[in-house]
Amino acid sequence: MSSDLHSLSHQLHSSRLEHVGLVSALNGFCKEISGKQEIKVQFTGPDVPFEIPKDIALCLFRVAQEALSNAVKHSQAKSVRVELSVNKKGVSLGIRDDGKGFDTLRSNPGAGIGLIGMHERIRLVAGRISVRSGNMRGTDIIAEVPLPALTNEAKP
Repeated sequence: MSSDLHSLSHQLHSSRLEHVGLVSALNGFCKEISGKQEIKVQFTGPDVPFEIPKDIALCLFRVAQEALSNAVKHSQAKSVRVELSVNKKGVSLGIRDDGKGFDTLRSNPGAGIGLIGMHERIRLVAGRISVRSGNMRGTDIIAEVPLPALTNEAKP
């Protein structure tokens, strides 16, 4: 129980994210999932550290957590690819698994609360998210958030 409580506290507030930034936190989280689960998670992200506002970084980190949790619990995937890219217009997070997929048109009120949460998180930071999946075709989740003041240079 104490292990579960410790894990839950890290999920609610990621000190790693706060201290090392989104790129390093995502990289570490992907390695952690690969080490604990029977799934290979590969992360690619920018080499140059960019300043990403804390609320957006936390949002994207939570989306990645939910997507990876869904892949582990439901998809029967063997591998997941997590890609973070940043440019002057914004940041993009893509999560792609090779699992069994699901019918995105299925209307089941009890299912998909994690997907609803991802949509709401992204909406709150003025972003957009798309989820593409199909039976036996895996799942692709792409979250894009605009960053009008993004810079990788020191501010004057």
